Amino acid sequence: FFIALLLLLYRYVTKNFGKWEALGIPHMKGSFPFGSFNLMSGHIDTLTLEGHKKFANEKYFGWFFGGAPVLAINDPNLLKNIQVKDFDHFVDRLSAETQKKLFSGGDLDKIWELM
Repeated sequence: FFIALLLLLYRYVTKNFGKWEALGIPHMKGSFPFGSFNLMSGHIDTLTLEGHKKFANEKYFGWFFGGAPVLAINDPNLLKNIQVKDFDHFVDRLSAETQKKLFSGGDLDKIWELM
């Protein structure tokens, strides 16, 4: 039973890992269970910055957060069009408030530095 449950979890997380390749979008490969980044090796901001540097010559690239495909934009003009002109077509973005809560760190980061 445990093995079947583990296999279902594996399939659920990895089922979208071929998405960016099928669409012809440059991407960072995903791996189980974290996706494109090993969250144990650093903060998500640092890891995504590395992705932006790796694909600096591309207008956009894909990566995976767990099993969810994420499109990252490098081109400021394209980002402006998405954020202003075409915002109603990109409804699955994080709000500025949510981004601040998730990615800004906080008081608890000081505790982890001591460990």
